[in-house]
Amino acid sequence: MHVHKHEKEKITLINVAPEVYERFEMTGFTEFFDVYKVPREISSSEVQKVSNSGGVEVFSTSEDLLLKVYPDGTKIKDIEFERKISHAAFAYGIPTLISYDIVKYQGRYGLLYENLRVKTVAEVMNGKEKYYASAMGKLLKQIHSFEPNIAEFPRVSDLNRSFVQGMKEYLTAVEINSLMDLINSIHEADTMLYYCFNPESIFVQNEELFLINMTNIRIGNPLFDFARAYRPYQKRPDFWKNMLHSYFGTGNIKKKERTIEAASLLGVAFQPAAHKYFRGKEMDKEKITHALEIARRELFPNIKQIAALFAQYR
Repeated sequence: MHVHKHEKEKITLINVAPEVYERFEMTGFTEFFDVYKVPREISSSEVQKVSNSGGVEVFSTSEDLLLKVYPDGTKIKDIEFERKISHAAFAYGIPTLISYDIVKYQGRYGLLYENLRVKTVAEVMNGKEKYYASAMGKLLKQIHSFEPNIAEFPRVSDLNRSFVQGMKEYLTAVEINSLMDLINSIHEADTMLYYCFNPESIFVQNEELFLINMTNIRIGNPLFDFARAYRPYQKRPDFWKNMLHSYFGTGNIKKKERTIEAASLLGVAFQPAAHKYFRGKEMDKEKITHALEIARRELFPNIKQIAALFAQYR
């Protein structure tokens, strides 16, 4: 109680033994502190990998549950925040699997979910590409219509600026300034972004889509969501076009496609810094070289035209 009275921020206690947790609960101290019991361990012999997307691995377990495992360094308070957002999104009508227990897997935190016998869109889309492209377009539009408390989320434009600053080892000062100007030319918005919207990260049960990973939720212009998804979808061009038509309608979307492609090039230019942020490790040197070659061939020579496209995008 003395510590509680003298600390400005709420204190988090983790790895609390069950019997100690009971004492905190009985005395009401769980109202003053964020208290988490020691999580039970899940062994590798109990699980089978389902997907790996955006730095988050998903497994099925021998108990017929789903296990989502977070990258090294993820804090338990961030996991609880994600659970809070998942519940809010579910109440809003966005199909989100609700978790019920925090565990440990190979030294990392994980969340357990009821296993609804789900598979990823990538696993089930063959032969039904048009249906799932349309469903994903509608789901993304629904996500973009959700209005969370924006103060609780990082802005993707600020995140991208930090990535550009992290590229000083690879880019010239002129190139850095050009990237900053491009980011500033994109209109700000208070839209919720999923920021990892691809067939490997969206799950399906009986042809109904579900979200399981709310880790990368950001706030910003929807262009950033499309830009991050653009390159993974280029192996499925028909799927991509059908998804865009589902989202934007059946009109001419060529200009929007050009703008999205240009925004994806912006992402390529700071990809090494973004990769380190999301994956916790450096990109391979060959991939860094390849990303810089693309940026210097396709992005920097067309800065003015791309900035004009961004300024017109709403």
